[in-house]
Amino acid sequence: MKIASQRGFTIVELLIVIVVIGILAGITIVAYGGIQQRANNTAKYQAAASYEKSIQLYIAENNNAPPMGAGSVCLGHGYSIRGSDTVGSCGGSDYTTKEDPAFDTAIKTILSRVPDASNKVVTKENGVTYVGITLTNWDGFRVDGQPNPYIMQFVLEGRDQDCKVPGVVQMINGEWGNFTYATTQRNTFYDNVSTTCAIALPSGS
Repeated sequence: MKIASQRGFTIVELLIVIVVIGILAGITIVAYGGIQQRANNTAKYQAAASYEKSIQLYIAENNNAPPMGAGSVCLGHGYSIRGSDTVGSCGGSDYTTKEDPAFDTAIKTILSRVPDASNKVVTKENGVTYVGITLTNWDGFRVDGQPNPYIMQFVLEGRDQDCKVPGVVQMINGEWGNFTYATTQRNTFYDNVSTTCAIALPSGS
């Protein structure tokens, strides 16, 4: 009786299997990264849209925006404490914005639950990092030539993303603070790895 010989994998066959597994793993990692990016972006612009509506309602009821002691505040609750800060901070690595309890107390009269902060760090092409959502009150902001001191800002992961919040503005002649309402694109500006969203809010009287 002839016994069938057992044949193992050759080196070439093993290398092919390893290459195929590597390709499949790479595809899985890329797909997972895309899902995570969409989830992070969706959470951010949904929170921004919630704040945009709540601030407008607050202004309609109080004829003024919520108090902002430092001129800019973090929108959201639970930002990480960084460096020497004693409260959570957000915004760009080139400037600091902090949570403001007075603002949160005021906005809770409209928004029953302050959204959780997004501590996901987004890195722009120039190396500047950005965390969360900020609201800035500055008299130098103008939209279509008119004073508009309240601008909300956040940064999404990925090139040329849709900000999906009403009131998106673009810069005029590349000048930050001199804006017009966006009509030719769906964001304020973008680079190869990130998208910046600036949203003009009404200020009341």
